Amino acid sequence: MPARTGGEYAESPTDNMRIVVVGDVGGRHVGDDAMFEVALARLRARWPQAEIVALSGSPEATAARFQIPAFMLPCHDCPDES
Repeated sequence: MPARTGGEYAESPTDNMRIVVVGDVGGRHVGDDAMFEVALARLRARWPQAEIVALSGSPEATAARFQIPAFMLPCHDCPDES
């Protein structure tokens, strides 16, 4: 592939990378939280410049515990259909 010049890309392909992690985490399931913590550590090690955000059933708790922006999972924002 030919070399790129003239600002065709950001300095690195990961400079503007956003990673969305989905999980029912934030204090209800200790094992899920532990796996989520390991996943975050590995993502940060692999792509240190990436913005990592979470979709969670407990976004406030997720944001507080993992220090990342977190948003409500769409399925948790709907009335129970059972």
